Amino acid sequence: MKNPGDFRVVNHSVPRVDGIAKVTGQAVYSGDVFLPGMVYAKILRSPYAHARIQSIDVSEACRRKGVIGVLTADDLEGLDPYYGHAVKDHPLLAIGKVRFAGEPVAAVMALSEGIAHAALDDVLVEYEELTPVMDVQEALDPNSLKIHDETYAAGRFRGFEGKHSAEANNICQEVHQEWGDVESAFSEAKFVEDQEFSYPMAYAYAMEPYTCVADVNQNGVTVYTCAQHPFIVRHDLASVFGVFLNQVRVIVPYVGGGYGSKSYTKIEPLTAACSRHVKRPVKLQLSVNEAMLTTRCDSAQVHVRTAADENGKLVARQAEIYMNTGAYAENSPLVCSKMAVRVVGPYRIPNVKVSCCAVYTNSAPASSFRGFGATQVSFAAESQMDELAEQAGLDPVEFRLKNLARPGESTHPKRSSGPVQKEALRGLDADLISDLRLLSEALHMSDPVPENRGRAVGCSASDAGSKPVSSAIVQVYTDDSVSVHSGTTELGQGGHTVMAQIAAEEMGVDFANVRVVASDTGIVPFDRSTGASRSTTLMGRVVVEACRDAIGQMLEMAAELWDTSVDELTEEVGGVRYAEETLSWGQVLEKYSTMSGFSIVGRGYLYQQGDLAQLPPFWEIGCSGVEISVDQQTGRITVERLATVGDVGLAINPAMAEGQDLGAATMGLGLGLYEEMIYEGQELVNGSLMDYRVPRFSDLPKDIQLILAQNQDGVGPYGAKGGGEGALNPIPASLANALYRATGVRVREVPLTPERVWKALQEAKNKQS
Repeated sequence: MKNPGDFRVVNHSVPRVDGIAKVTGQAVYSGDVFLPGMVYAKILRSPYAHARIQSIDVSEACRRKGVIGVLTADDLEGLDPYYGHAVKDHPLLAIGKVRFAGEPVAAVMALSEGIAHAALDDVLVEYEELTPVMDVQEALDPNSLKIHDETYAAGRFRGFEGKHSAEANNICQEVHQEWGDVESAFSEAKFVEDQEFSYPMAYAYAMEPYTCVADVNQNGVTVYTCAQHPFIVRHDLASVFGVFLNQVRVIVPYVGGGYGSKSYTKIEPLTAACSRHVKRPVKLQLSVNEAMLTTRCDSAQVHVRTAADENGKLVARQAEIYMNTGAYAENSPLVCSKMAVRVVGPYRIPNVKVSCCAVYTNSAPASSFRGFGATQVSFAAESQMDELAEQAGLDPVEFRLKNLARPGESTHPKRSSGPVQKEALRGLDADLISDLRLLSEALHMSDPVPENRGRAVGCSASDAGSKPVSSAIVQVYTDDSVSVHSGTTELGQGGHTVMAQIAAEEMGVDFANVRVVASDTGIVPFDRSTGASRSTTLMGRVVVEACRDAIGQMLEMAAELWDTSVDELTEEVGGVRYAEETLSWGQVLEKYSTMSGFSIVGRGYLYQQGDLAQLPPFWEIGCSGVEISVDQQTGRITVERLATVGDVGLAINPAMAEGQDLGAATMGLGLGLYEEMIYEGQELVNGSLMDYRVPRFSDLPKDIQLILAQNQDGVGPYGAKGGGEGALNPIPASLANALYRATGVRVREVPLTPERVWKALQEAKNKQS
């Protein structure tokens, strides 16, 4: 394996392939797509969180000039009106009952968005209000109304083996895992911490809200959408419309950010149903407010108990987690599974018992979100690590170093029960001890701390990569250019640039000679998804395989041209040599085919086999920390220093890897300090650009240290492994721990808003007086 510094194209910060198009405004997003005869859809949403639909009268709306049609649940005959990759519980439009304020009830299609929006007022809906169930405690009460009375089928992309838990009252999913003897370990432990932590609902806030253009006609279903997982959307559309997969084409142009919020299927089935209804192409663009009502992260109540012996070694952890999943399952069953795994952290803990429960409520549905459950449980677990270290009289960094798992060591041994499988999970493919030492140095953790300041670090380990099933095609031409056909969606993370770098490295051509064709299910081969930090590791590995397949074919051609065996040939950068003669790959193709413009195709496939048989494909490491100052008069926290260690194996593009870590950590600052979706009664009250506070450039510290650990210890190309989420996960806990160090006040609920911190400071002062 080459070492960093030995690569021609890989491990260099080459310019992004999409950079010029994006900064000049030439990049095409779903909202830019226009089809002949296209009309525009707007959605009528329920004002109630829980109600039966008595009647819907669309006659007045249909009479409005410019209105082409109105779609209600009564118009879905001939379709399977439910979708869901984990649980098929989500109707295209509310059927008989609404389950959250903002749920789509009808759609109006018109010649302009303005006409469609105005016509929403013409649709008359009569409701019978039901008692809403807004929080987890209410939902679990046996006397509460059931949000779902129906029994739903499991989806085809659940991502784990656990069954849907529909039998219990308002429980969407339960996951349990256990090993060792927890109760005995706690009874014999020297130090025990036992607390409850709260993590809020939050919105991923991609710059581009959900947008879809659908055209349903005699040839099938075609959609242009901002989806992260086009092949899963294709599957859901085929299921809804009852057609073969080859009759559905999902095209994903550039996507204006995702952060998990555009994972799986969202508005595509509804948009396609609108097109079917009016027999014309339809565009549906949501506002930010509507997008916030479409998906969010699961809020969580995390009760965690952790114990250590007299030497400061962890001996047990017990966790009970309740997630507010909202009205529909979306991806929360898998998030539930991941929380149950990730609450353990990257530590050696011989006795563990975890219960995690995703609970239906009458709030907006929750789903995937950057960090994928790790942030919620890391806030609790890493806060408690500092509390336990203090009780044991140990430095928090040294306490973590004492307990971190070593490279190759499994943090999840064979279990008596488990969310994914009972066998042990793959050993840790990272040197977190070195990572934490680098982080500690960057934050000057051993230096004196000024008054009203605090420093803290945090660690996490996420079982990443999802299901390792992907494929790719590489096409090589006689002019030495190369095309990569990949299912990786470009969300802004730089996936297309990385695939081009890998292909250029393998084929020995200039980076400028490589073009990436992506995210069109009618053209490119299957890829499970763009998410779980998997693309560089898994799709990148498939691209390498496709390049090697193409090179293998061309070596056979060259051997035939020179009338020799492949063993007698010497592979050179960009071509092949025999004796004193060298041919580029393009020259081999042209000579062999006797045709300019000829090309061959190399194929790569990846399955859960071989070195990927044991899950997860890789571990994504979080190793981040902060230094903050606190204004004790206002409760305002200012971040003075931020440091991250990106343990990425090998950074295919170092600048983009650093950018991903900074973006993730900044998102962590938002979740730790500002962001929270607030419900008053049945309604979301801060669902707008003005009211939902996200980090600003002015919130970033002047001192930012972004460190890349490149040990080439991943299963991806050249030892690479995923990044882009890990830096987020420890940040909220680091902020809370730094707040405690600065003020002596412990807050176990985020965000750490000035009001919340000020109240905690006042309560502490009152206790002292």
